[in-house]
Amino acid sequence: MFGIYFFAPLNTLLPLVFLVLSKNIESMFLGYISAYLIQIAACLFLLKTKAQWHFNFAKPEINKRFKDNFIYSQPGALVWAAVLYAPVFMISSSQAGMVSAVNYSRMLSDSPTDILTSKVNNVAKVKFTKEAATQDFKSMAQTVIKTDKTSVILLAPFCAFSCLFAYEIIIMFFMRGNFNLQDAKTTAGFLQMFILAVPFIGLNHNITNVFSALRIVKEITPRYLVLGLIFIAAFILGVKYYGAYAYPVLFLVMYALMTLINIITLKQFAPFIPYGKHIFWTVKTMALSLICAWVVRRIFGFYQGNVFIKILINGTAFVLLNSALLLLSGDLKELFKTAGLKWKLR
Repeated sequence: MFGIYFFAPLNTLLPLVFLVLSKNIESMFLGYISAYLIQIAACLFLLKTKAQWHFNFAKPEINKRFKDNFIYSQPGALVWAAVLYAPVFMISSSQAGMVSAVNYSRMLSDSPTDILTSKVNNVAKVKFTKEAATQDFKSMAQTVIKTDKTSVILLAPFCAFSCLFAYEIIIMFFMRGNFNLQDAKTTAGFLQMFILAVPFIGLNHNITNVFSALRIVKEITPRYLVLGLIFIAAFILGVKYYGAYAYPVLFLVMYALMTLINIITLKQFAPFIPYGKHIFWTVKTMALSLICAWVVRRIFGFYQGNVFIKILINGTAFVLLNSALLLLSGDLKELFKTAGLKWKLR
């Protein structure tokens, strides 16, 4: 099932190809459309050949529980759309360049979610649905923990390093044209907070997939509505009185609080998942990665030459140090086993 995601780079590649060939910025839309048409065709082909789907016009049977879950999910979707829109609306009235800084930082912070987290969680969601349908709750608990641990072990080091070296990363990606040092400093400040929210976003995606598989959408929607309304107000007031930097700080707090609410909800509706101990492990892993990044910066931060070389030196040292900690804790061995790889290191 991971194979279909090899088509995902077309979303970037084809727009660039159309742009280069036509020299017309509007042609990039044709590139996006072409990329999605190719992916739709591939999905339909796999459904027909691998899943033995039969495409007909038979009316599906939709029971009352499905209708209730669908209806209850719509207000939540609208509120969370407003949650994403409110802070950008407020920032757009502040000093010039702030919206661009937000967009640049979100572009980088969303990448690990788009590339890794969403792909792993989407595949795990299929397994959750099957395990919930067969009431194999023991297997479901194992799938949840394994999926989370894989995501955290891969994301925590990346996010920790990106947080401590945000300024250098922004310089490397965007320092050209009219983009100046002040713009880089502003964008890096946003990135530091946004990137720390990424592990929480991954955990929340996984938990909401569990809720969907267990069909408890109706029961949890009021909690999300209340949280969303609170943070719409928080974003508006925070940006108004404390400036644009309140947005990424509140964004991190929001996803951390959402994780806490989801853990409480899991304990209520899915007590067979031992998530309490797991969240402490997640916080510990993230904290160790941040410490590793801080140590590397203190040791190798003296180098102020080419930014590519600086990131290469610090990145290599960080990977080695963080891998050593994962090896000593046994997490690296567990990651290999989860991925189905043989562990040969003695």
